[in-house]
Amino acid sequence: MGIRENLARALKYEEELRREYRWYAHYASRDPEVRQMFEEFAQDQDEHIQALKEKLREYPVKR
Repeated sequence: MGIRENLARALKYEEELRREYRWYAHYASRDPEVRQMFEEFAQDQDEHIQALKEKLREYPVKR
């Protein structure tokens, strides 16, 4: 498996994690502090996702 495939796999994982954090923040938590904590986790994931997308641009798809 090449670098691009590994980056794509990591991106998929990070996006799924962000969705779960947002779900917990919105539906699972009634405590405002816990809700805020999960929102912050989701924002961290946004940063990770952006960094992975930028890194993927460095490795174009081979044809």
